[in-house]
Amino acid sequence: MTALNRGGDSFIDRSLPMFCQHVALPDLPSPTGGAVAGVTGALLASLSELVLRVTVNHLPAHQRTDDANEWKDLIAAMEEFRRKLLAYSEEDVYEVEKLAHGQRESCVRKQIAALAKIASHLVKVLRSLEQVADRLHPSVLADARAVAHLGKGAADAIYEIEIANIRMHGDGDSVLLQRIAMWREDAHLAVDGILAKTNLIV
Repeated sequence: MTALNRGGDSFIDRSLPMFCQHVALPDLPSPTGGAVAGVTGALLASLSELVLRVTVNHLPAHQRTDDANEWKDLIAAMEEFRRKLLAYSEEDVYEVEKLAHGQRESCVRKQIAALAKIASHLVKVLRSLEQVADRLHPSVLADARAVAHLGKGAADAIYEIEIANIRMHGDGDSVLLQRIAMWREDAHLAVDGILAKTNLIV
């Protein structure tokens, strides 16, 4: 049974305290590093959505009207990123279970497919926030910076997990290694942009 058809039995449908409890247990299936990074990304999408909504609520009426579609699209995108990151986190739980039971895919790209999707969507969250970081309301600048710092950590974590999986497979995929490094670099660039545009030092 795949992660996406478990319905109410899925890890992402459980309470946060219960999810954390399952992460701490060695029983399989259970969330591990990839799923934790994915859920972190989903939380960052949620926090980014809050930042966007608060900013829109503080815009002057005429500016809110002029820029309505841009802000609306960004908010909708964050909602979608959150949904997908949670789904990919769930998917990663069962990929780890397969690996632990020796049901290893012959192709390393399939082994880390869920992680790759988490990485690419984390980059999308960070890039989307960076796009408007210089126009955010002052009251949410610290939250935007929190997204940046935590997002950088999540990107680094995913990089470490993916590299470990590739090395366990024999280091045979240079193209995939380059792609993973690119995702990490893209995340770092977006983080740097957010931090530069939301500098709190007066």
